[in-house]
Amino acid sequence: MEILKEILDYIAGTNLFNFVIFLIIIAFVYVRKDVKSVIAKAKSDIDATINASTEAKDNSVISLKNMEQSLSHIEDEVEKILKKSEENATLVGKKILEEAHNSAISIQNGAMKAIENHRNSLRTELIRRASAASVELAKAQIISELQTNETLHDKLIDESVEQLEGVMSV
Repeated sequence: MEILKEILDYIAGTNLFNFVIFLIIIAFVYVRKDVKSVIAKAKSDIDATINASTEAKDNSVISLKNMEQSLSHIEDEVEKILKKSEENATLVGKKILEEAHNSAISIQNGAMKAIENHRNSLRTELIRRASAASVELAKAQIISELQTNETLHDKLIDESVEQLEGVMSV
């Protein structure tokens, strides 16, 4: 019995025993699990992924060709856009200059009107001041004349009364 025990210990310690146990486990798993269907499913999944990748690659190549074609015309389109932008900028510049000119004319006309109004108000003020000075001067002259000649005073009173009576009778 002891020999049997030594043989079993030797077998358990060697790689051969471990390999046999591994094969038994694999066989058990193979029987329990349908390995062929799992492998077939994995293979079909891989094939589907390859097909999808091939289709994506083909689509990418088509997209790349389309992009290359559109890029071949992009320089012409950019040139057209730049030319159109330059024309628009020229038109906008002319319009801005025209509006600025019109604004300058409008401001100038407004300033001329303001100057004319100020000139008229100054003229009116000068006439008012000159009239007031004339009235003051005439008043001073009349008072001076009345003080030197008293008969003029009486004559002035008589004329004023006559004028008041003429106004009252009307």
